[in-house]
Amino acid sequence: MARITLAWELGGGTGHLQRLRHLALRFVSRGHTVSLVARTPAAAWSLFAPLGVHIEPAPLLASQWVPHLATDSFAQVLLYCGYADMGALLAALLSWRGLLQRLQPDILVAEFAPTAMLAARLEGAKYAAVGSGYAVPPSVCPMPFMRPWETTPSTRLARLDADATGAINAAFGLSAGRKASSLTALRDLYPAQQSLLCTFPELDHYPDRVAAEYFGPVFSDRHGAEPRWPAGSGRRVFAYLDGSHVSGAGFIAAAKQMGVPVLVYARGLDETDAEHASSPTVRVIAHAVQLQAALAACDIVVCQGIGTASAALLAAKPLVLLPLHLEQAMIAFRVVSQGLGVAVAESAGADELVQAVRRVLDDAHHHARAAAFAAHYHGFQPSLATEAVADSCEALI
Repeated sequence: MARITLAWELGGGTGHLQRLRHLALRFVSRGHTVSLVARTPAAAWSLFAPLGVHIEPAPLLASQWVPHLATDSFAQVLLYCGYADMGALLAALLSWRGLLQRLQPDILVAEFAPTAMLAARLEGAKYAAVGSGYAVPPSVCPMPFMRPWETTPSTRLARLDADATGAINAAFGLSAGRKASSLTALRDLYPAQQSLLCTFPELDHYPDRVAAEYFGPVFSDRHGAEPRWPAGSGRRVFAYLDGSHVSGAGFIAAAKQMGVPVLVYARGLDETDAEHASSPTVRVIAHAVQLQAALAACDIVVCQGIGTASAALLAAKPLVLLPLHLEQAMIAFRVVSQGLGVAVAESAGADELVQAVRRVLDDAHHHARAAAFAAHYHGFQPSLATEAVADSCEALI
């Protein structure tokens, strides 16, 4: 049996850990020894410790920057996250190398953990990149423009790619790595055979990706309470939002004007605040809800993250997306361009939010497109994607 190290370095939200947990379950059931190096070890403890997974804190770069809507490429994401700071990059790279030397994995499975992958390259260890299209960019040079709704600044993309590659190679030299490990371009870090895309082509952040294998999303059903809908008749709206962000509060206020039953799971909101935010037709909850049950009982879904969006479309529910940052904006563009829903800017007022929800509720085209998506992937289960990704990792070993 193999030693497998799972790694998560960049990004926020629960999706990264949930995806790795599903993989850990598969690997443990197959007799492998699994360790996890996590950006937030405290959050990982309750998910992984019961599986017998050894947990370590991830070496973090000096900055944990959230890409804003003006970001151009994945190379710029890395530069802003700390790769432009040679001291920070070198310290993180050396720390990752020390972890790998101690854990001695037969393969590193990296969920948005580029520095861990660089360390694996220096150590001569096998690795695979898993995750959504955002965390596993295309293996092209330069890295693609991240805002396809705008004109591509090709010269700037090449310069960003060269800057990131140069920073990495300089850190390689200072960390006494093997010369053969140097990158000719940033794409060298993501060879196609080691890029395991846990998404559908329709929900890939990069619409022009070629020669890719898609395994499908790995998401949690978010085991929780049975959904209890508020009073009222008519079509139902289910919303899963970041309760700590102003856009979540804005949607809750707008929902009271919609005149239809709305169930809002506001993750991170205090239970008392959730109760106070509710009304006769809007029920706000701060605890997890059984996702499939909520999807089965609603007509449309309002959300921000790709995990909930994937589950909604598999259930034939069109979307209203409220993107907060670049990663979510890229998915919103893909959804809107395929007629699977609409997107509303973070700055939208109550009237615009109400109009967006009513538009999707009333537009037969959006419902037909979502139904076609669900029919195309009929029979898909996240467990199938998990099994296939685990198989591919074992094959790389």
